[in-house]
Amino acid sequence: MTEALRGPRSIPAAPRAAALTWLAWSCGAIGAVLIFVRFALESGTAAPDALALSSIVLPLAFPALGALLASRRPRHPIGWLFLVMAIAWGLADAAGAYGQSGSPDPALASLVGRLGGWPNYAGVGALMLILLLFPDGRPPSRRWRPVAWLIGAYTAPSVVLVAVAPDTAAVLQPLGLPLLVAAASSLVLRFIRATGLERQQLKWLVAASALVIPVLLVTVALDAFPHDP
Repeated sequence: MTEALRGPRSIPAAPRAAALTWLAWSCGAIGAVLIFVRFALESGTAAPDALALSSIVLPLAFPALGALLASRRPRHPIGWLFLVMAIAWGLADAAGAYGQSGSPDPALASLVGRLGGWPNYAGVGALMLILLLFPDGRPPSRRWRPVAWLIGAYTAPSVVLVAVAPDTAAVLQPLGLPLLVAAASSLVLRFIRATGLERQQLKWLVAASALVIPVLLVTVALDAFPHDP
């Protein structure tokens, strides 16, 4: 995987390479710890079953893959984006699990609850960039560059706004849908046009996206258009 990814590769000086490797694996470790924290909060004292264990194993693939790619190719954005996605969604899931665990400290529960919203936007922004930039770290063509800028222009303010005013999520979520669809479309078009090694690289991401993106779309739709039972 790491050798197959195309893109600029230069060997940094030894101290810098060691620092980047340490940073990559530290971020991967943080993402993994957050997954275990969420699992511990959700399971409580109950004995874990196969389904519960799968909720650990599958998410662990993101921080592990991100750490591996970022440490091997520190100048390539894909590994770092996987790490951002893993930490952001890990933080959001852990905060959500804590909020449902019945904390005896209302003030702490309120503080942690604020962590459950804005990291999702960082995670979705990283996901959209992965869809747009995979596998060579660049958009499919120059015409797709504005999409990358729009993703950044949407993600950064959304993280800040939801952190300060969580109610803005109801407005911001639908605004991100066109960008998510555009990023996914770029991946599909790249896959259709790809041949040989690049097509093999894209297969697994296309398959994973076919499972993840519909879930995100349905979640946003349900949040944006709530209905009374």
